[in-house]
Amino acid sequence: MIQNIDYIDKNRITRGIVANANNDLILKTIMDAESQKLINPVLIGNIEFMTAFIDKHKWSLSKDKLIESYSEEESSKIACEVASRDTGLEKNIIIKMIGILNRKLFFEIINLPMSYNPANCRVVN
Repeated sequence: MIQNIDYIDKNRITRGIVANANNDLILKTIMDAESQKLINPVLIGNIEFMTAFIDKHKWSLSKDKLIESYSEEESSKIACEVASRDTGLEKNIIIKMIGILNRKLFFEIINLPMSYNPANCRVVN
């Protein structure tokens, strides 16, 4: 059976900018997405919490992909600033907590038609 994940072009680089990355659920999800080569993450939030998570899970994410933020509002502003720095090499998607800020943009980035239900999207090992 073909999963929605099979339709994603994994050769495209998508920078996943994670605002307020201050809980295990979002970090585990982002770590899994990176391992599937779906995103190149940038984490914004509490540096101590993110570093502890990275060390605990032996995640190879470089510490230069971490940006300190002291509030959810500040994280969101930083995420928008980072996304606006266009390198020309990557597409950007802002991820906030467990939701995606712009579903239409997300589907365009991963080349899926809007008719797909994101509830049916899942990572398959």
